[in-house]
Amino acid sequence: MYYKHYFQCVKCKGHVVELTDSEIAVPPGRTHSEALQNGGEPMIRNTVVPFCLGTIVYCAGFDKFGKPCGGNHHRGTDTFNDPPAPPPNPEWTEFANRVHAAWQVYVNSGYNIANRGPNHDRAHRTAPGVSMVLQRSGGMVNIQGGLYKASISLTSDASLKRNAGSHAVFIYHL
Repeated sequence: MYYKHYFQCVKCKGHVVELTDSEIAVPPGRTHSEALQNGGEPMIRNTVVPFCLGTIVYCAGFDKFGKPCGGNHHRGTDTFNDPPAPPPNPEWTEFANRVHAAWQVYVNSGYNIANRGPNHDRAHRTAPGVSMVLQRSGGMVNIQGGLYKASISLTSDASLKRNAGSHAVFIYHL
């Protein structure tokens, strides 16, 4: 099961959405720009304020007077079932093994920031079978027990991000 949590910036009123496997709504950052850098997704892509320093707070869908917040969500957290398992596909199996191996390197290094973002040079290109699975996933894929969120990447076009607890988010560039 995974969760979609909504947060709002107190300064610009922009929304940030966080997909995670944790039911506890923890903002991806303290400020609006920090939340976007740490994997939070803007609710409306065309209205991103890149360096907004407003604080991010949990948004329940309405303000303290009961008026809608403008984010078109009726509660602060939506629940989704786990993404379906991808069909047997040798390209996906090879890709999933590579992603999991990179995750293990990150964990075994004590969450060393140098091992946080593998494939940023795009040495391993995304195969068509992998792209097909990612497009059908709805934004989340399960790789060997870990939930990865498909996201926009500043280094490459797209990436998979996995929450690492209190450590920096793991990013596998596509």
